[in-house]
Amino acid sequence: MLSQASLFGQVINDFGTWWGAEVRKTFLKDFKTGVRIETRLNENSEFVKNFYISPYFKYSPLKWLTLGLNYRFDNRYQRAEKYFSQRHRVAFDLEFTYEIKRFELGYRNRTQLQWENEYSSSIEYPLAFNRNQVSLKYKWPNLPFSTMISGELWLPMVLNTDLSKFRLVVGQEYRLKEKHRFQLRFIFQTDLNSTGEIWRDYIISTRYIFAF
Repeated sequence: MLSQASLFGQVINDFGTWWGAEVRKTFLKDFKTGVRIETRLNENSEFVKNFYISPYFKYSPLKWLTLGLNYRFDNRYQRAEKYFSQRHRVAFDLEFTYEIKRFELGYRNRTQLQWENEYSSSIEYPLAFNRNQVSLKYKWPNLPFSTMISGELWLPMVLNTDLSKFRLVVGQEYRLKEKHRFQLRFIFQTDLNSTGEIWRDYIISTRYIFAF
């Protein structure tokens, strides 16, 4: 990561750090609620990209099925104009999880609606799209390691909306005494628009999670 930052120091999104905290509460066995806050820094972690707060609610009527509802208030910095714009997102989730020995197969369907105060005559609000994520996780026998891979596809639900994109994540996790988790991930994402310039991101991510 250091060599990448040195060689490509002029790239806007070359290096960033994210700092987040989350509180969860489970009640009546099948219900879970929580709130997550996060600050993201980019451009060599020198500038605030955005700050968001996201409360959520989940219900698991079956062991393999989870229904979710979450809201996100996103305060996003517009560096060129030097002001913060506000973005609101509401998402409805339908998650399936199935375990086969040491494998865990997952599918999530998310319907997402989004508004923001940066209005344009070419955009009709709310922006709506359907996200489909398939994931596979393998837990190594007698070792505190897990290997994960997931693919996610964004499908626009409104005509003339350029929101289609694809994301692939491959990761390795090491868990230490249940409270500490270390992850190394490679992320590839690209847009699927048929017109205009196509962008692609190649990201190496390290992640540390402390839970108690």
